[in-house]
Amino acid sequence: DMAIDLSLVSANIAGEFALNDWFGLRGSVVSDFMVVDPTGELDLATSGVSPMFGASMDFEGTDLDLVIDPNSIMNGPYFLTGAASAPAVMMSARFDI
Repeated sequence: DMAIDLSLVSANIAGEFALNDWFGLRGSVVSDFMVVDPTGELDLATSGVSPMFGASMDFEGTDLDLVIDPNSIMNGPYFLTGAASAPAVMMSARFDI
């Protein structure tokens, strides 16, 4: 059996606020309009609104970025990795040498 899921339109609304020179907060919401084929007949569907939250820190020579997906955390069963399909918490670091 083959199922087709095709995302036609994906909308992302995001905002970021710098609290000071080295710390910023941001948030976004995402929704998709897609074509799904779960039973062999094409149908149009929309995904629910997915929120994301993040923070960035910029110290001398070091940039840290953290993103949290509340839906993945709530879907569990694993707190740090979330559901098997998507990570709940992602972090990146960049060091200037």
